[in-house]
Parts: sequence; structure tokens; C-alpha cells
Amino acid sequence: MHIVKLGGSLFTSPRLYAWLQTLQQASLETPIIIVPGGGPFADTVRVAQQNHGFDDETAHHMALLAMKQFGLMLLALSSQANSFHYPASQRPEAGLHIWLPDSSMMDFEDIPRHWQMTADSLALWLAQQLSASRLALIKSIEANSSNIQLLSESGGIDACFPSLYQTAPVEVHWFFEQQPALFPLHGHLIS
Repeated sequence: MHIVKLGGSLFTSPRLYAWLQTLQQASLETPIIIVPGGGPFADTVRVAQQNHGFDDETAHHMALLAMKQFGLMLLALSSQANSFHYPASQRPEAGLHIWLPDSSMMDFEDIPRHWQMTADSLALWLAQQLSASRLALIKSIEANSSNIQLLSESGGIDACFPSLYQTAPVEVHWFFEQQPALFPLHGHLIS
């Protein structure tokens, strides 16, 4: 099984459809769970927090639901994908699945509730929970390093990713959105 974080920055990308087709094809070989980024839905949460000053825990909860919004859109665009709910869903046996995080994620005490914990780290966390063989990060920027700590310091991945990775390393590959790749997931390996 592979976990694939599909960046919310691909929301307006013409490559979004090519990636969904690539992932659908790849899921015939091994189950794939897409973790959606928050995209413009999360941006709206950021603006709302700036305007109204509510706490980070509330913003984190809203950002999880923003990921779900993007996930619902991906489900509508990918007719053969299935929804995936953790921890309620069974480990998938085959096909393409899209994670729809919900309020139950607030029950996990090991997940920080602030903006330094983004969909990148949530994808890593899910990969760890499901003992996935690989995590792919599909991003709108190219990796400027193979080192996770340097990627975090430069803003390529969030601040929680390096320490979470150290707790249970997973093979992580970075894909630049302009170049849908051939699978299995052999993008830019980072560690």
C-alpha cells in the first residue's frame, strides 16, 4: 500500500487530472490512499483565524475539514476512487482511495493542533499508522534538497515532519506536479 499526499496547491493546476489518472492506473498494482491537501479551503481557514482571532486548535480542526473538502472534490473527479475514513475504514486491499479526515482526528493526542502540522505530516502519520510501504508527496514546487530537515527549514514541508519521520521512518518520494511519474513511486527520494 502507498500513501500519496496530493498537494492542495494543485487545486487549480491543469496537471491535477493527469495525476488522478496516473494514480488510478497505479492503484491497479497496489492500493493507494490519497491524502488531500487543504488548498484554498485551508487558505480560507487561515484568513478566518486572522480576522477573528480564534485559537490554533479550532483552526486545526477546521483545516482537517478543509482537507476533507478537497478530498470530496477529488472523489467527484475520480469516478473509480473510494472514500477512506481512518480509523473507521478497513485497510484497503486494492484500488484508489481518498482519505476524508473528519472530527474523529481530534481524538488522537499524538497529532499537534497547530499550523506546523499540515497535510504533509498528516500523510506521514497515516502512512505510519497503516504501515504503508511508501509515501509520495506531490507538490507544486521542486525539492531543493534530499534532506528532510533542510526541506522543512526551507518551507518545502512543515515543521512537524522531521521529528515525526524520526519516530518511524517511511520511504518518502517527492514528485514535482509538472511531471506525473511512472509508478511504482520512484520520485526524488528524501530522508
